[in-house]
Amino acid sequence: MITPFSAMFVKLRKDAGFESPYDFYHKNGGAKVLQLSFVGYLKIEKGEILPQAKRLSLLIHLLRIKPGTEQVRGLLAAYIKTMVGDHEVFDSLFQPMMEGRRLEGSLSALSIKAAKVLSKERVQHLTPDQFHGVIQDPAGYWCLEVLTNDEGPWTIETLAKLLKMSKSEINAAMNNLKKHKLAKEKKKGEWISAFGCRHFTAPASLTYGEAERECLKKCWETARKNGINLMNRAIAIRASEADIRNYLEHIREALDTAAVYASFDRTPDSQMFLIHTQAHKLFPL
Repeated sequence: MITPFSAMFVKLRKDAGFESPYDFYHKNGGAKVLQLSFVGYLKIEKGEILPQAKRLSLLIHLLRIKPGTEQVRGLLAAYIKTMVGDHEVFDSLFQPMMEGRRLEGSLSALSIKAAKVLSKERVQHLTPDQFHGVIQDPAGYWCLEVLTNDEGPWTIETLAKLLKMSKSEINAAMNNLKKHKLAKEKKKGEWISAFGCRHFTAPASLTYGEAERECLKKCWETARKNGINLMNRAIAIRASEADIRNYLEHIREALDTAAVYASFDRTPDSQMFLIHTQAHKLFPL
């Protein structure tokens, strides 16, 4: 039986780029992450069961939608409406509590454009296995970045020259990408992305830990050594942690807007950029 929650969830799942229940379940790590079987997950999509609140939080995280957005508000409203079962009770009791300032009203024009750029047509979600395989080796990570940002084709020699790495490193990286179904040979010796020019995204952060974050840092540091630093800014302040965590949402939004400028077309001044933000909690004062 289709419920308000199951209908809304299926819509958001498709909007996020997961065309089928199978895609969403397996690309997000399957039973290991969702802590339920595929049959159990299908019951959620079909409206046969309503997930517990703890699992709802996980599902929202795996949809890659931000807290406080219209999508989350809509899904939560559908969840409560399904749980209550009486639309009149929901409309009179719960709906007024959910009215308020909508986050979209505060989003900049760039943020809205960025969301369109990172729509499902331009994003490829990596499975946990693919992600773990790619980040173990900086050569593989940056080869995938090149292949997914430029249609190529690319040879081992041109990739080695571009990334300032040895041909043996690149060759091993390409074979690893092929093994994980992320790269393929258009013809002998000419490599392209297995899914065309798309921004690849990591699995939801709940599926990996500190070891994977360290691998990512190593990948970024490898490229930074050969790049040119365009900007450094820092500030040290004493403040409420709650205020700073709220402020970090603005930083996150600002970083995401860089997607507006992303292009898969080569131009006279096109370059590859790494824009990386950090915030550190130091000590109580």
